[in-house]
Amino acid sequence: MKKSTALKIFIPSGIVLLLLFFALFPATQRSLLTTFVPFTGKLFDLNPEHPIMVQLQSGTTGQSITFTDPEQIREANDYLNGFRYVFWRPKLLATSGWSYRVSLGTLSYEFGENWIRVNNIIYYSAGGYFRQWTDLIRANDRAFIEAQKDAPPVSPTPFPASASDFPSSVPPGTGSDISR
Repeated sequence: MKKSTALKIFIPSGIVLLLLFFALFPATQRSLLTTFVPFTGKLFDLNPEHPIMVQLQSGTTGQSITFTDPEQIREANDYLNGFRYVFWRPKLLATSGWSYRVSLGTLSYEFGENWIRVNNIIYYSAGGYFRQWTDLIRANDRAFIEAQKDAPPVSPTPFPASASDFPSSVPPGTGSDISR
């Protein structure tokens, strides 16, 4: 009787620990530029001595703002290092598109006014931490949209009227020409 009682306690406890491990394991991964330090709220540990290109990009227009000046890069590094999260959640569902993205060399992270996504984990701040960057990107988007209004319209490329008007890369008479 004691053996079955111990199993009733051990198996659910083991399952809970296993689920907890799989929930926390992706969040405790260390990458080149991010460090998850449990219970501190610190996410990034960027080296200000290592100058890299920093780029902010809009998912709406595709326009980007690139920082190449070492002082601007240091400020962007300090800004990311200063981010503190208050809670996180995994990104469970695949979605299409993104609002904003920050690229640090070859790494890029999606972000919003109060969150940033790292390794499919979304980390939330207490307030609008990234509002400075989102406002900068929005102003750049507005300028881009206004410039597009003043640009002359682009005439579309005419679509071929029939299949025989499409250029063929297959020489005629080889048996593979579908336009016959």
